[in-house]
Amino acid sequence: MKFSSKITFLASLAGWSSAAILEADIDAGTIRGGMCDVGNSTQFLGIPYAIPPEGELRWQAPQKFNGTYQGGTLQATRARPICYQFGDATADRPPYSEDCLFLNIWVPPNASNTTADLPVKVWIHGGGNTGGSINNPFYNGCDLADDGTIVVNVAYRLGILGFLALESAGIAGNFGISDILLALQWVQDNIAKFGGDKSKVLLFGESAGAWDTWIVSSLPQAPSLMRAAAMHSGGGRLWPSNATAQDAGAQFAAVANCTGPDAGECLRSIHPERLNRLSSRPGSPPLSSFGITIDAITPYIDGNVIPEQPITAGAQVPAMFTSTATEGKFFLFLTNPNALNLTDAEFDGFLTGELGRLGAQVSALYPASEFASFPNPGFERASQILTDYVMKCTSYYGLMKSAEKGIPGWTYIFDHIASCPISDAITAPIAQILGPTHGFDVPYLFGHTDRFPRPNGTCSYNDQERQSVNILVNGLTALAATGNASTSDFNWPTFTNGSYEGLYIGQNSTEIMSLTEDFSKCEFWSQVYDIVLTASETNGTNVTDEIPPDATISATSLPTETQPSKGFKTFEAVGNFSIVIAVVVGYILMKVV
Repeated sequence: MKFSSKITFLASLAGWSSAAILEADIDAGTIRGGMCDVGNSTQFLGIPYAIPPEGELRWQAPQKFNGTYQGGTLQATRARPICYQFGDATADRPPYSEDCLFLNIWVPPNASNTTADLPVKVWIHGGGNTGGSINNPFYNGCDLADDGTIVVNVAYRLGILGFLALESAGIAGNFGISDILLALQWVQDNIAKFGGDKSKVLLFGESAGAWDTWIVSSLPQAPSLMRAAAMHSGGGRLWPSNATAQDAGAQFAAVANCTGPDAGECLRSIHPERLNRLSSRPGSPPLSSFGITIDAITPYIDGNVIPEQPITAGAQVPAMFTSTATEGKFFLFLTNPNALNLTDAEFDGFLTGELGRLGAQVSALYPASEFASFPNPGFERASQILTDYVMKCTSYYGLMKSAEKGIPGWTYIFDHIASCPISDAITAPIAQILGPTHGFDVPYLFGHTDRFPRPNGTCSYNDQERQSVNILVNGLTALAATGNASTSDFNWPTFTNGSYEGLYIGQNSTEIMSLTEDFSKCEFWSQVYDIVLTASETNGTNVTDEIPPDATISATSLPTETQPSKGFKTFEAVGNFSIVIAVVVGYILMKVV
């Protein structure tokens, strides 16, 4: 076993303008990487941080990789298989394996283990905690590394393998969260060998990656693992109770015909591909949920890995909570192929299914008259509710909790349709319908400004977009390095419950402003969450049935004020593209979220 901290620098090869770390020695042996395809940074792909969680280790807490590399060297120059994907909507391409707990690391050309002072950005990918991977080209860290930060992408178990909970079968659940915690400890133990400063770690993620970052940032041990956290479209949400999680686990075990005292052994005998097929059968619970009213196989409050609701604890480190302006459109198309033609009856059913007896009060807060001028008013109305309920207001609650605790917080609203297509499937009419929807800020976070559609397109961002990219990249780098998103070039004020200030990334400007308009309905939704949470503690299976018939939400709102015109308030009528867009959204999920 090697204990040397020596790093080999190769500086004289033709075409390389500066020194680059290509080998790092850690306890397990020498890790040998390669150059990025573009730029001057190096990449180390497929570094194991845990013993493969397969066989008897399936549905066990991850165990630290404590072996040595075969022959003393790990060739970290190719991507490794990704964790098994569940469902189709967010699935990345195979190969899949239960042996999937790897890290991808990108290192700037100026990295040095002598000073080991570079900030580190640890990325948790999205995908509903059912799909996605560290090998997605949108999460390639070469551009960020060229900007001077080390980037680490973390693979974690997903779906049934990552979040099934069934105490009676000895399956504790929350394994994906435990994986992330172990990976963060690996970073603490080893990132100096790549030139990183373990005290300058930012944990950041988008969508389900933001969900998981939110959970981890709220844990008591968070300050020992990170300087700060950033949650993009997913921070601040509530999680199911133990009772709800156990109900979901029992439902899945029944579908798998694994019940009784041998249920655990029975479930472990099932191949992951069959687990995936079983998860889509009638009677099986959902594998992802945006609320707490539905039994689902998700992270849950187990009193151990997640000891309490994250919103009760709040982020334990400086934190950023963000959202995009039209998050809900993405999810409407994901769940309703004919979303553009949503009828009044379907809209009422949507509200009842989500919120039971509270649906009528929600409908009154979003009157149909406000959306009558749109070509597709039902679609616009439902998507605005989802935007506020699922993403924007949960971010607001995370911000407010941080402000209450005296923890610095920052925010932005992303309200910009990029001049370059995020995907070759996004035509201009489809982009106008979707607007700045869920996941469309991810290229900004990774410093991507050209080669759109990724990875080999020919479109480049314009000057304003590049400026916005620089503000976000530099702000997150500063957050990692100092715990403050402001830089010498840009003052990013903290969010307070008096100013509600944040960064607004609009179509024609990027500026600091009060975001009271964006958060104006969040106090209403806060009361909805309180009512639903209380109901879930009474009946974890049929939460909406426990909402009191006389439950009333007071018409509280934030202060209003005159603000610059924001967002995409009108669209041209584009015909019935619903099914086409639904297909496109699924395609984007596979490639981005």
